[in-house]
Amino acid sequence: MAHVVVIEDEPTLLELLVLSIQSHGYEVTGVARASRALDLVDQMRPDLIVLDVVMPPRELDGIQFLFHLRKKPATADIPVIVVSGLANVINPHTAKHLGVRGLHLKPFETRELLAQIDTILKTG
Repeated sequence: MAHVVVIEDEPTLLELLVLSIQSHGYEVTGVARASRALDLVDQMRPDLIVLDVVMPPRELDGIQFLFHLRKKPATADIPVIVVSGLANVINPHTAKHLGVRGLHLKPFETRELLAQIDTILKTG
């Protein structure tokens, strides 16, 4: 069973994402802080990460998380889908360079996100 890590600081949205992805047949771990997620990703080596970009002040944000993720050979190739209120202002070229396979602007269509997760996890 494929494993997905969801990194989202908004508790209600984190719960919604975790439950939606689980109901689609995936094992899911939800994390509210990107700094904590870095440690978990090292240990778990998930098949996919769903990532919010904006995090609370003085916390590792989603872009910093991506830079840390890509620096480590063991985690450098994990695909990432960004779900963020800033998805429409993220440079697509930079996002692709950081391994982002999809950008979804909040509010987003859950069904579209789940379809993209399926595509990435079933085709690689």
